[in-house]
Formats: sequence, C-alpha cells, structure tokens
Amino acid sequence: IYLELVKQARADGVLGADIFYVDASSEYVGSDMIRPLEDAHGNPIFLDVNELCTKNFFISPKVEALWSDAYQNKKSLVLDATTSAVTANGNIYQKARRLLDKFRDAIAVCVSGSKIEWCTSTPLPGRPNDK
Repeated sequence: IYLELVKQARADGVLGADIFYVDASSEYVGSDMIRPLEDAHGNPIFLDVNELCTKNFFISPKVEALWSDAYQNKKSLVLDATTSAVTANGNIYQKARRLLDKFRDAIAVCVSGSKIEWCTSTPLPGRPNDK
C-alpha cells in the first residue's frame, strides 16, 4: 500500500512507525491454505442462500464462528466480503464495529473504493487516536 501511495505522491503524511515489513517464515500461509470454516467433524461450513442480510448486519452464527476461530490464532487474517452496503444500513463500518465489540483487540480494515480505513477498540500505547 505504501509503495502505491508513493507512486501517487500521497505518502508524505505516512509515519515511519506505521510501516512494517515481514519476512515469510515457515509459518507463512499461502493461498493454497485458504479453506472454509469446518465443524467438529471436519465438514466444511458454508453460508446458506439469504442467510446474510441488512437486518442481521450480514452477521450470522456462522460468521461469528469464523471470527471466533480466527481469533484463536493471533496471526489470522479474515477477508470478509459479505457486506454489499457501504453507507446503507448493515454497512461495512457497522459490521466492523460489531466485530470490535466482540473482539476488542482485533483490527478492522474497511475498504470502500479507493478509501482504506482501519480501527481498533484497543489503541496501542502512546497512540490514543487509533480508535
């Protein structure tokens, strides 16, 4: 992301402390490891048609189970592309807030067009504006 901002001449306001690099290690998980949530018997769990809607903020017990499963591994990344609304009821920001209400030290990243925002319920020490 930072290199793209440099290309667009928009990186001047990015603080060095906000940039971090990681080297792939033996713990690296590639796209070949992407898999659906599984039940106790190893059967994949998929969403049902119309299970997610604005009324439930696109959150169902299956979505919450996925969040809980990911939360067990602090290196997890969950890509949630189940919300079609950006500003309407049940939007990506409301869903992110529900995630943070449940998992206070998680980080939610919302991408809407060219706008990328992140938030957490537990700011880093010395960074009270991280909320």
